[in-house]
Order: sequence, then structure tokens, then C-alpha cells
Amino acid sequence: MIDRVTDQRCGSNVFAGYLIEQELVSTLVPVPAFLDYEPGDARQPGYGKKLGAYLKKNRIDALVTNDYLILDTLKQQGFAVPRQLGVAGISLPSRDTPLAGIVEDSPRVGAVAMDLLIGMVQRGERGIPSTPIRTHLEGTWHEGRSVQTA
Repeated sequence: MIDRVTDQRCGSNVFAGYLIEQELVSTLVPVPAFLDYEPGDARQPGYGKKLGAYLKKNRIDALVTNDYLILDTLKQQGFAVPRQLGVAGISLPSRDTPLAGIVEDSPRVGAVAMDLLIGMVQRGERGIPSTPIRTHLEGTWHEGRSVQTA
């Protein structure tokens, strides 16, 4: 479950990975993606019921999301995390959360961005590059309490 704005900002790589995995693993029963989600929706009235209905209808037992505040919404809908539903975040701002998932190193991301920008200025580069340059920094796994461990 990732909002469209974030997925588009990531070159639709998250949703594409979801679709590819469903295609490659022939033993998986296809599950429709939860696409009815925009930034901030989780705090809107009625949103929790819509998400809860999707999870129940499709018998979802694990959720991967960029909404690092989702646990309260799920609890309000009666989901027992992690016993009934495992939840992992793909972009946690810190380890100070019960949510398991990938923690981004935001200070390091900022430092790398500054290094790239300084290099561009020193080389006299201006405007949008004709060939996009992508830089990826790996996050680190945070165990959290929202997924069961074997």
C-alpha cells in the first residue's frame, strides 16, 4: 500500500515490483492492489473502514506500506498486529516506532544530495541533465513489533 504520489516519485518502481512478483510467482493468487490511497488519507474520516473492507475482502495477512502511522488505523478497525496482520514500512523516518520496516538514513541522503549538487556547481552544470542520474542509498531493517518472526 503506497500512495500514488510517492510511487510516481519513485518511477512507479514499487507498484511495478508488486505486479512483477505476482506474475513471476505462479503459486500466488493474484490480489488486487489497494490503489484508492492518497497522502494523508489515513487520517480522513471513513478511510479506515475502506482499508479494513479491502483487507478483509482479499484476506490480506501482510501489508507493506509507506504510511508509517498506519498502526492506529488498523487497530481502530479491529486488526491484531502482528498476530492477524503483519505490517512493514518501506520508509520509516526513525527506529523510534513499533512498526517494522526499512529505516531511511535521511541525514546521509541529504549529505549525498549536497555532494552531488556541489559537484554539479563546480563543473558548471546548469539545468536538467539530459540523462537522469539516480543515486540509491540502502536503508536498514528495523525489527519493530508489527511482524511475526520465525
